[in-house]
Amino acid sequence: LLCSCFYSEQSFRFLVFFIVTQWVVSVQWNYFYKLEYLSLMVVQVSLNGLKRCTKI
Repeated sequence: LLCSCFYSEQSFRFLVFFIVTQWVVSVQWNYFYKLEYLSLMVVQVSLNGLKRCTKI
């Protein structure tokens, strides 16, 4: 019972991993575009924070 339970858990993890991989591949470009946008936002926010710190 324990062995079969472990096996089903492993296959379930593999299935989830496979689905996630397929999803990532399908939305890869959109994801990278969003990631680039987010990184630019973070850079702008951190630069604004630095400007505020230097003003004070």
